[in-house]
Formats: sequence, structure tokens, C-alpha cells
Amino acid sequence: MSLASPCAKAQYNRPHVIVSKISSTPEVFSGDTFTELITLTNVGDQTAMRVRLVVDIKYPFALMNMSSNIFIGSISPDKSSTVTMRISVDKKALVAIYSIDFQIEWEDSYGATYRQFNSFNVRVLGRTNIDIQETFSDQEQSRVSAGESFIKYFNLENVGVEEAGMVTLSLDISYPFTLPRASSNIFIGDLGIGEKKSVSVEISVDRNAVGVYSISYTISYEDSYGLNYEKTGDFGVEVLGKPKMLIYETIASRDGNRIFTGDTFTKEFNLTNIGGFETKRVQLSLDIEYPFTLSNSSSNLLFGDLGVDESRAIHV
Repeated sequence: MSLASPCAKAQYNRPHVIVSKISSTPEVFSGDTFTELITLTNVGDQTAMRVRLVVDIKYPFALMNMSSNIFIGSISPDKSSTVTMRISVDKKALVAIYSIDFQIEWEDSYGATYRQFNSFNVRVLGRTNIDIQETFSDQEQSRVSAGESFIKYFNLENVGVEEAGMVTLSLDISYPFTLPRASSNIFIGDLGIGEKKSVSVEISVDRNAVGVYSISYTISYEDSYGLNYEKTGDFGVEVLGKPKMLIYETIASRDGNRIFTGDTFTKEFNLTNIGGFETKRVQLSLDIEYPFTLSNSSSNLLFGDLGVDESRAIHV
């Protein structure tokens, strides 16, 4: 922003320093840092001595690595000097237009002091932040059995300084997961300052899956100026493979599956757990109908527990 042309010299028979240019950042986000350039020009006909720039810096601004009382030195007639300032903005600054005041001080060769007051404006935009918390519906937060479903809860809170609009949760769903009752893009709506919302998603696991998998997600939203933001994350899920039973069966007779009426035969079931985990309370149930009967046992036979790779036989 040019304030005056150094060539358009006023008729001063003394030093006279003006602000000829301010290179101001028109908009800045809360929590950011910006650079401000102020150019001072001596339009008088004498050298300005002991020139200083004094900045009245107030919240939400702070000067980075320099004093608010900036000593420049001497500026000859028709000469300029530029001051560079790095200014930080508090991350909790409210959305508003702020004014930063400053003054220029200088002396002439006789020691007389002169001052000129000025200011520039900075618009601070709120940076909307959403804090994402995630929990499972049960105590085993990262483990689920293959073939089952689990509930994932997303607890969203707007910890920014303005409303977050058009909040959307997007899940990157791939094998072995599916969403049985929802889209992978879930519209949540607006979140006011400090407002919280909870979203639950049911996720199904393929019955043949086993191992550790990751599901990534994206939270998208916009601020009051229509600027878009995204926050990404992921969570891991350990899928436990369900125990599998491999059954071998033989008949204790030379004729295999051929027997005479009125005879009795023995059926042998060999069961082996070929899964990756111990299986509990294994039971064999026989649907016995005419012309067969069980002579010495129940139709429901309890095997008990089978460890990994363990085999057990039962005779009927």
C-alpha cells in the first residue's frame, strides 16, 4: 500500500519523515505469522537523525525476535529506509479486523524532536479445528472376530474459534471390511464453537479374514469464508480368525458303508482343529432317524476343547 511518492517532495526547511509504503498482509489466520514491511522516506531538505519506529503491539499480536522500539538511524533528504517486522497472531484470536498503531520519531540537527502517528489494519480469520476421538463399542477396542460386526464411534468436537460448516466423515473401506447400513461418506452438518457430536458406524468383517488391518478416515469441513479443510487419521483393527474344524470319518467294517439289516456298525469321527486359536466346547450332534438307532450313546456328543492342531476321535 503506497501512501506517498518520495518524488513528490513537500517544501520543508527541516527533516520530515513520512510513511511512503506499507506492505501489509490483508488477511491472516489465527495462529499464523506474517511479515510487515514499512518504508519511511525523508521528504524534508535536512537529514532526519535518530529516527525510530515505535510499534504499539497488543493482543492478539506479538513481535517476533525484535523490540517494539526499533532504532533506524539517520535518513538523508529524498532517501528511504524499510523496516521488516515478523508478527505472530495468537491461535485463539477472534475473527475480526484489528488495527496496529505505530509512530515515527526523529530529530533535526538542533535536537528538536518530531513525531508522526500512523496505523495499518489486519483481518484475522479463524482457523477451525476439529478434535477427533474414537472408541469401540466394547472393551476389546482393537480386536474383533472374523465374520462379525463391530461399532466404531467417532466423537467430534469443534475446538476452533468459529463454527465449522458442512462437516463430513469419509471412511476408506476396503477388504475385509464393509458397511452394511451406511454410506462411506457420512454428512454430520455444522458444529458450533465447543459443540460435540457423536457418529456411530457399523462395520462388518469378512469371515475369512485374519490379521491386522487399518481403516483410514477423513474429516472435511469449511469455515465462514468458504475455505475448505481436511483432517485425516486411521485406526487399526486386529481380526481374529475363527477356529476351523476338519472332520475325518471312517466306518469300522470291511464293507465300508455297506451293512446288513439287523446288524450294528461303529462310526468313527476324527476331528482336528486347523484354525489359529483354541476352540471351546466342541460338540457333535447326530440326526438319527429310522431305520437307525443309537444303542449306547446320546445323539449329542461332547468333545470338549480342542487346541491348535489337536486331534481327537470319537466312536459311535
